[in-house]
Amino acid sequence: MAGDATITQDQVSRAAEAIIDSGTRPTAGAIRERVGKGSMATVLKFFQAWRDAQVKVAEAPVPPALQKGLLDFVTSAVESAKPYSAAEMEVAT
Repeated sequence: MAGDATITQDQVSRAAEAIIDSGTRPTAGAIRERVGKGSMATVLKFFQAWRDAQVKVAEAPVPPALQKGLLDFVTSAVESAKPYSAAEMEVAT
C-alpha cells in the first residue's frame, strides 16, 4: 500500500506519547493530526500495536490475612442464615 510507507511505527509511538504528555488521551485521529501524514488505516494499525505494547498495571493481590478475614466473615454469615433459610423452606413447602 502506498500509504504505509509515509508513516512509521516510531512516528505513531512518539505522537501517542506526546499526546499523553500533554495530558490528553491518544486516539488514532489525534495521532494522524499530530503526525500530519499517513492513511488512517495505517495510523490505526500502528496505534493499536503501540497500545498493545504498553505495560498493563497488574492488580494488587489481596493480602492473605484479608482473604482469611473475608472468608471467615462470609462463612459466619452463611452459618447464621441457615436456620432462617431452613424455616423459610419449610413454610414454602
